[in-house]
Amino acid sequence: MNFGEKLALFLKQRNMKIVELSQFIGLDRANLYKIVKGTRKLPDKSYIQPIAEILCLTKEETNELYEAYEIDEVGSYVYYRRKKVEEILKLSISWDVSSPISLWGEKDKYNLDIHDFQYFSGQYSIDSILSQMMLIETKKENPHIRIFNQIKNDYIMNTIQFLGNMNSQIVITHIFGMNNSLNQNENEYYNLDYLISIFPILSSNLQYHPYYFRTYIPYASEYSFFSNVVITSDYVFTFTNDYQDAIIYNNQNMINIYRNMFQKYLKKSQLLINKMDYIDYCKSIFVKQELIYTTPCPTHVLGLDEVQLVSDHIRDEFSQKSTFMEFYRQYLQMQQIYLKNNTGNTQYYFTKQGLEYFCETGYFHDIPASLLYPLTHDELLYFLGKWKDFVENYQYITMLDIPAFPGDSTTVISFDDNRLSFTFITSKGIPICVTINEASIYSAFHDYFHHIIENKAISKEETINMIDEYIQKLEKQY
Repeated sequence: MNFGEKLALFLKQRNMKIVELSQFIGLDRANLYKIVKGTRKLPDKSYIQPIAEILCLTKEETNELYEAYEIDEVGSYVYYRRKKVEEILKLSISWDVSSPISLWGEKDKYNLDIHDFQYFSGQYSIDSILSQMMLIETKKENPHIRIFNQIKNDYIMNTIQFLGNMNSQIVITHIFGMNNSLNQNENEYYNLDYLISIFPILSSNLQYHPYYFRTYIPYASEYSFFSNVVITSDYVFTFTNDYQDAIIYNNQNMINIYRNMFQKYLKKSQLLINKMDYIDYCKSIFVKQELIYTTPCPTHVLGLDEVQLVSDHIRDEFSQKSTFMEFYRQYLQMQQIYLKNNTGNTQYYFTKQGLEYFCETGYFHDIPASLLYPLTHDELLYFLGKWKDFVENYQYITMLDIPAFPGDSTTVISFDDNRLSFTFITSKGIPICVTINEASIYSAFHDYFHHIIENKAISKEETINMIDEYIQKLEKQY
């Protein structure tokens, strides 16, 4: 329903005529009539609040008007794609491990009594077989699981994550179909949905290699087999999308046939995500065009003689503390040199939500709060003073208002010409760095953040005033 249709509905429900509403909001009757009929757009969204007040709309109804206005402005595809990006950002705060292991009986966990092949039906049976055959593979000398399955199967994705936490040596090669972005609609942002499933997997040490194939791979039509396939050293398991039918093979000839078939499609597929070493990722930041993070970044303002300030606040439970601090010193030095010579090649952004979180808690975004001691009152004042000077004097730093991006998220998002990169720190203190090369995902995030930059950027003056307010608030506490 477009804005005009939505407004017409509310007018009818409130028994109000167009001419009456036009008098209240200062918009002439002829134009308002065209807006209601859908032949003209509302000139500005500032009219929505007065309309809501005159019609006595509820908060939910007012939001519906705002949503309809935005959809008329950018189209439903872009609008709902931005909503999907926001959903991903909200989940960036943590990626919890969920384990399906409770489904397995203890005595049967490592045993499958299958001779040649066997038919199964029903989701419980299929999930049980999947769990057992993949768990058995983890005990192999060189474990490797090959999967052709769309990511809407949460059970398989959760099982993959669990296995990765059990055995970091296991290799998972996963082929799935992705849609061309032009063929997706507001209810089918399948390519973006994939990120919601993959980030928890990446938080483990699993050697997970996701490949995508444009559109769905026609296993069933080409080979007359079920459309989902899981291959291990000893088994092939195929099952239907509706979980009604499945066949498991314990037959080397069938295993070889499916492996060859899998390799055929693997050659036609593209690697979706490149996992990078944390140090290599941070070095690559200097060629990025835009970086978006949450809280104020210590490496922007601290000198080499002040790096101990960060080290003192990292808990000993952080298993990579010494390695992290060694690199941190190197990175801080490189960052300072780059900041001095940056002529606009790289734009830096932090969020209002991140600044609020930092000021209220004393935690940076670099490491999860569970692995840090917060800054003391005096340290917080000291850092805020330095951050204020940096914002005042550095041209290429801007604060953004992004309510969907939690202030305590450790995720940093960066762009260059054609790649989208994410880095985040897991709750165990493990840095995860990935680069995504797929065009529709890059386009979705690039559009979202440029929309935010154009509409939600906070001026230098307002940013500095906000920092000053926090400084004054802290000073009054003592």
